[in-house]
Amino acid sequence: AYDALDPAPVDFDLVAALIRRWIEGQTFAPRTGDEGVHVVDAASAPYGDFAHVQLAGLVDGEWPDRPRRNIFYAASVLRDLGWDAETERLDAARAAFADLLRLPTTTIALSTFSLEQDAVVSPSPLLDELTADAWPTLQEAAETTRITESEILALAPAVPDALPEGPRDAARARLARPPADASRFRGQTAGHRPAAWSLSALERYQDCPFKFFAADVLRLEELPEDQPSLSPRARGRFLHEVFQRFFEAWDARGLGTITATTIREARLLFEQVAEPLLTALGEPDAALERARLFGSAIAVGIVDVVLRVEAERPVAVRSRWLERTFEGEFSLGVPGGRTVRLRGIADRIDLLEGHRLRVIDYKSGSAPKTSRALQVPVYALCAAEQLAADGEGAWTVDEAAYVAFSGKRTLASVVKPGDDPAPALDAARERLFEAVDGVERGEFPPRPHEVVTCTWCAYVRVCRKDYIDE
Repeated sequence: AYDALDPAPVDFDLVAALIRRWIEGQTFAPRTGDEGVHVVDAASAPYGDFAHVQLAGLVDGEWPDRPRRNIFYAASVLRDLGWDAETERLDAARAAFADLLRLPTTTIALSTFSLEQDAVVSPSPLLDELTADAWPTLQEAAETTRITESEILALAPAVPDALPEGPRDAARARLARPPADASRFRGQTAGHRPAAWSLSALERYQDCPFKFFAADVLRLEELPEDQPSLSPRARGRFLHEVFQRFFEAWDARGLGTITATTIREARLLFEQVAEPLLTALGEPDAALERARLFGSAIAVGIVDVVLRVEAERPVAVRSRWLERTFEGEFSLGVPGGRTVRLRGIADRIDLLEGHRLRVIDYKSGSAPKTSRALQVPVYALCAAEQLAADGEGAWTVDEAAYVAFSGKRTLASVVKPGDDPAPALDAARERLFEAVDGVERGEFPPRPHEVVTCTWCAYVRVCRKDYIDE
């Protein structure tokens, strides 16, 4: 072109720019006439005559436009000078939008979007003014033509055969997986049947089935606690041993029931029994546990809590079972009914006068909720069943309670003295069998009874509770 018109050498970039401009002029040349598709802005559209109209990009910030703040004058000053208030500007935008809705003679389509350069945008608030009653609608099926590879998998049904070989195989493998709501992704596994059931493990299943799965099926180790004193588990073993040896020494002397008159003697004996065990802990731990056992100027000692509970119930004690082991098949108070094989150790069972039982379990932490407790009511049923099998006749459960060394409640009674024990024992039996059935069915979803327990759960790093909640 330049050879024909001007033989002087010209820079190539100038030639390229001129050619590009010529192509753009031919591609986007304005067309005139009344037919075809016209792309106009919202300000020009009311002056046209259209059969079909589509309002595109109805998002907040553009429909209506964001207000432009004046950096020199406050809104109150502008109003005094005659500027329109914000409410008046919005009313004008709504009126202009209403005019556009009535612009076509046949149909109008409205469209919006949710993402703009990976940023979430909101639909225009002007859309809230549309009502189905005022505007007859027409539903059209969306086209399912797939153009990109992502649409091949995103649109239903997926067509992996249209993908290249490598991605095709991966897509087929992914589509062959069970759906996300399948039971295998919601805590369902093969059933678990241990040789014998532990009551503490079944209580753990009640609290959260996944916690039971992690601790008793997978047998995952709890993370060690980084603390200078005894761990909660070691402290619990220490306290159980101290009270076991105390009651053994007390019963060996034939002193029987602890009453208000013998409580001082019981405390002196407790000190004698506890001192060798404290010495074996080492000086730092011994000093801390000694303060917890015998109290200080700001706290009551554990021994005083236990002895006070004993003295408040001065019933005649025939004998005590300390750290009593229960292992075998038990019908749990229903002769000839369903049996379950249990294994556990009861902290203390008192055989009282009149063929009555008192079951006590010590908790180094807080006592569990009595409505969900399993250990003391089930141990009471096992003890009554074992006594009957040994030829001791029928025994009734007079009391079943937890004595807690921490928390607000010192004594948490599942069965209170003088009350009918049947409702609490029947409820515990039913909850035990429900837990056993759930474990045998392999149901271990992350379903904590109280979500707050997740804050100190030892298995939170392998738990999928957040995924399940979604």
